[in-house]
Amino acid sequence: MEKLSQFLVNKRIILLCLFIVLAGVSAVFMQKVNVVTDMSSYLPDDSNMKLGMDVMEDEFPDLSTQSSSIRVMFTGLEDIEKQELLTELSEFEYVKSVDYDIKSEEYNKENYTLYILNSDYDYDSDEMKALEENLSDTYTDYDMIYKTDDTGTEGIPTQLMLLAFGIMMAVLFLMCSSWVEPFLFLITIGIAIVINMGTNYFLSGVSEITHAIAAILQLVLSMDYSIILLNRYRQELKNESDKEKAMARAIRFSIPSIASSCFTTVVGLLALVFMSFKIGADMGIVLAKGVAISFISIMTVLPALILAFDKLITKTSKKVLNVPVGGMAKMSYKGRYVIVGIFVVLFALVYILKGDASITYTMPSEDKIADIFPKTNSYVILYGNEDEAFIAGLEQELAENENINSVNAYSTTIGKEYTAEELAQYISNMGLMDESMAAFDESMIKLLYYDYHVGNTEKTMTLEQFVSFIQSGILTNETMAGEIDEETLTMLQMFAPLCSKEELEKPRSSSELSAMFGMDEAMLSNMFMMYQVEEMSIADFMQMISSNPQAQTMLGSEATDSPSNMQLMQTIITSVLNETSYKSEELAALFGGMSDKMDESMIALMYEMYYSQVDYDDTWTMSMEELLGHIMESDTFSIFLSDDMRTKLNDTMTMLSQGKNQLVGENYSICMIETIYEDGSDGSMEFAEFLVNYGNDNFSKDYYLIGNTPMQYEMSKTFGDEFNKIAWITAIAIFVVVLFTFKNVAISLILILLIQCSVYVTMVTMGIMGNSMYYLALLVVQSILMGATIDYAIVFTNYYRESRISLDVAESVKEAYKGSIHTILTSGLIMVCVTAVLGYAFSNPTIGQIVHIIALGVTCALIMILFILPGILTGTDRFIVKNNKN
Repeated sequence: MEKLSQFLVNKRIILLCLFIVLAGVSAVFMQKVNVVTDMSSYLPDDSNMKLGMDVMEDEFPDLSTQSSSIRVMFTGLEDIEKQELLTELSEFEYVKSVDYDIKSEEYNKENYTLYILNSDYDYDSDEMKALEENLSDTYTDYDMIYKTDDTGTEGIPTQLMLLAFGIMMAVLFLMCSSWVEPFLFLITIGIAIVINMGTNYFLSGVSEITHAIAAILQLVLSMDYSIILLNRYRQELKNESDKEKAMARAIRFSIPSIASSCFTTVVGLLALVFMSFKIGADMGIVLAKGVAISFISIMTVLPALILAFDKLITKTSKKVLNVPVGGMAKMSYKGRYVIVGIFVVLFALVYILKGDASITYTMPSEDKIADIFPKTNSYVILYGNEDEAFIAGLEQELAENENINSVNAYSTTIGKEYTAEELAQYISNMGLMDESMAAFDESMIKLLYYDYHVGNTEKTMTLEQFVSFIQSGILTNETMAGEIDEETLTMLQMFAPLCSKEELEKPRSSSELSAMFGMDEAMLSNMFMMYQVEEMSIADFMQMISSNPQAQTMLGSEATDSPSNMQLMQTIITSVLNETSYKSEELAALFGGMSDKMDESMIALMYEMYYSQVDYDDTWTMSMEELLGHIMESDTFSIFLSDDMRTKLNDTMTMLSQGKNQLVGENYSICMIETIYEDGSDGSMEFAEFLVNYGNDNFSKDYYLIGNTPMQYEMSKTFGDEFNKIAWITAIAIFVVVLFTFKNVAISLILILLIQCSVYVTMVTMGIMGNSMYYLALLVVQSILMGATIDYAIVFTNYYRESRISLDVAESVKEAYKGSIHTILTSGLIMVCVTAVLGYAFSNPTIGQIVHIIALGVTCALIMILFILPGILTGTDRFIVKNNKN
């Protein structure tokens, strides 16, 4: 150790220059550190959400691209102004699109109007900054506010930074014996901070939270190292006039205590590495690295500065604030057994009450726009394709939940099943079918449903049914009527009476029959006279003609050789009277040659139209995708599709296909649920639990829940075990360090329990104040208090044990106060005051609370060390001091 201390003094100028160069290089790298704002990237590898995000990236790579958005809220707009502003905002540079609907309460509430501006540029880009500036400059005459949805942290306001710096300097000026010393401390630790921040470049990334608080915590956690070294240097000057030798001795004798203090802090911080949530490792490594670099900087840079400015330090010397400790020492000694009892009761009480502490997993920032228009909170379910049917069931379960805005999945959008009536209404509402597609009305959609579910089966019809349907169902249908030419219509009108059993058996006069068949009335009259009848049915008439050659001769070739020849007529009449049923192809053969359009495909279509009305099942459903696909693929409906219609259908199918690709992957599908649950609220966490239970009960394959609230829900389920794990790891590690330092089990237990009690007191105090504790803040405080503030307890205990070698208990506790109070108060007050002030500096409330809870936790630890620890030490003196003197 002597050689090392001598080396540090002899090579101090070289070391100082080296560290200045390192700081300069680090300052350049510091600007290039990868700051990670996505907390989900720190999820453990076996996290359900982490696994889900990996699956999503594989199956839906396009969804990883996120756009930026700005919410803009106006007050007191007229309707005409709302539309004008929509147009104006849409034309802003760097705006991709604007979300707004004048008819929706989602964007219009009371006197307020909301527009959501979407952009492809990052929040921290120059383009987004220009867009925000444009908004501010353009609408100065309006009552307007806006807020980006950026979760990033803004820089610390200059005023608060100056205030924190001023408080820290005030503490140092009060506690230091020279006006120059505080500046030397700041230069030394400042170099260490820059090096630490710069070396973060060599890490894969640093979380936004760590990046924001690392410098502050490094400053407050390592300030006491500088104080210890300088105090030791002063002590050595009293016995050694050679300043370099005095500094070498100061380094030699202070390294063990500073190294021990540094080691406990580093060990406490590194306990965070054991968090399953990797943000712990991120913070632990960066902060531990910073404390270690501060230790090295103080051992190399500070000696050079002290020796260089020794004369100035002497010239600017002043009195140190005298802290009276006699009263505290006396109280601690006389009330030692009471204090021990109070500590035992307090520890038990706060241990029980800590279970009631409210733990939160998110800290929402102030958002005036969200107070009027609640922000949507998205839940994403990634589920196996084979479980699609369960999503439709989920939508039904959520239908009555007023906090659910939408459930978007394949089975609830593109693949949603509709009845024919519902789908016709949906098509109309969505405007998917323009005038060129008017043929596909509800009746045609029903025909498509029948064709899709039943298809071309061996259905049969009688001629009477067929012709009757043509008259009632075809000729009255504008679309189908247009497919029948005049020739076919004429023939159908001629055959209509033949295709009705009632009409065939109805008695008719010769004049009626001549008009019906286009025959000479006089000739028919003579025939009726010859057969001595006044009336004759069509059936009897045709039977007479077909069976009587004389009658055929009397009628002449004009009647018998006409296109409506006697054989066809007789066939029709016979089939009608016998109620003969025909398949579509049989009927097409019967009417073959009647018309080019009346072919087999047309008659088959008419059959389907008939049965789509007769045998239709109202429970049949189809999706929009199935409907359009069936139209395009089925030959049955090709006669209705013009080139323009095919183009429109292809365009619509392409749009649906693109939408489907965003919802259905090779193996997994996505369901996105938009809610108005406040992120992190009890309602949002309960809804996450509902989704987890629904997935467990219904999905046959692994499913994944993704989103901010699902991430918080996942952490809430492991926090209790996580906190206990970190507490035990920290406590055991520090116990070993303290045991190595004092070689006394009792002391190690006392100090560990004292600081752990401070953690519990902090939790209970937050609850009494009505505040929830951010889970990460609690874990950080656990590690920092156990790793850093235990140093104060070690300092006090060390002074007490040294004093007990020659002094009694009462005098020893007084000397312990005198020897340690200066260091404890200087470092402790800096840590408390700086973190308390800077806690208000961060726009991100998560970071703000972490810093504030550190301030509260250190305050509790200081109170425990200064007012409880002395009483415990004196009350348990026989266990912590060997060969003690009374």
